[in-house]
Amino acid sequence: MQKEPLNESSSIPDNKDHELVISKVKSLPENVWEAIFDSIPDLITVIDKNCRVVRANKAMTERLGITEESMVGSYCYESIHGLFSPMGGCPHVQLLEDGQGHISEVFEPLLNGVFLVSTTPVFDKEGTVVGSVHIARDITLRKQAEDKLQTYTVELEDLNANKDKFFSVIAHDLKSPFQGLLGFTDLLLEDFDMLQKDEIKNYLINIRNASHNTYSLLENLLDWSRIQSGRMNFTPSRINLAHEVGQVLDILNSNAIRKGISLTSLVEHEIEVFADQNMVHSVIQNLVSNAIKFSNSRGQVVVTAEKGQISNNDESPDNAIKNYIKVNVRDHGIGIPQEAIARIFSLTDHFSLNGTANEPGTGLGLILSKEMIERHGGELTVNSKPGEGSTFSFTLPVE
Repeated sequence: MQKEPLNESSSIPDNKDHELVISKVKSLPENVWEAIFDSIPDLITVIDKNCRVVRANKAMTERLGITEESMVGSYCYESIHGLFSPMGGCPHVQLLEDGQGHISEVFEPLLNGVFLVSTTPVFDKEGTVVGSVHIARDITLRKQAEDKLQTYTVELEDLNANKDKFFSVIAHDLKSPFQGLLGFTDLLLEDFDMLQKDEIKNYLINIRNASHNTYSLLENLLDWSRIQSGRMNFTPSRINLAHEVGQVLDILNSNAIRKGISLTSLVEHEIEVFADQNMVHSVIQNLVSNAIKFSNSRGQVVVTAEKGQISNNDESPDNAIKNYIKVNVRDHGIGIPQEAIARIFSLTDHFSLNGTANEPGTGLGLILSKEMIERHGGELTVNSKPGEGSTFSFTLPVE
């Protein structure tokens, strides 16, 4: 059986029906209107042109912890905002001036929340503004969710940057030393019978350098991936800084000798720090390796350490004064251009420089070192001038 289409009169009420509804609403008893007014969960306040409260619903008075009787007749800026005069940009004052409604987001300390406030003018029969109705909706939870979403967005962008950097290093920097290894081994195999001993030795030196560079890169990549995933152990203990520096210089001394560079430690033997030994070793090794790489023949790399104190503004005894050790790794090499200094610690910039003997680099070692030092609550900084050398400094806690 086919249904008949609805005509307009059956779907849309005519003016008489609309007027009937309006008249019934207007005829509702006052106590019903009071019940409706107080059942609204939004915070509603009626304010006159002198900024005095005329009415307030139950949600508003309960949120403030006062009665409507004590609120009516008070200045809105006193009872709602705890101020002695209207606040700057007060929507009620603006409404009295322009006769228009306003919508704004406001953090209200007395109400302990963030509110979306809609301010609507109230007119008399002559069309003059005599007050306003404020409807405040609590959007605190929504704002907190938005803030969390923003935080997650930033963290996701950082993760993507880390991922891009990781694959970029693998695709580019890890590929280069392997190309060198394959190239030199191919030459050795093809021309071995015709090569002189000095030529063979030269090829072997290049293969060894490429192997060391690849191994160092893999170590940094593994450490960096552990830090990013939170799987790198952090076990601070009291360690002798002079002993740690000495061990690193012993390991790197052969590299320095090949370039005619002297390594010197002026760290006093009694200096100790409270830090993760593996991380400190890795940071010192990265910085000294860089100093060797960017130093000219017959240059010098010097490691020093000095005691320092930092005084916090916090008056609590635990944070009054903190002792630290500042470690400096100084070279007299080629230096770093000023415009490049900000980029050397940036993960998003794929920035690296070749050494004085054309040694390749990834730039990952400094980023890794910075994260390790910040894990200790310290900072890694650099002071450098082209042609004069560089000083990389980092701080570690004493206790």
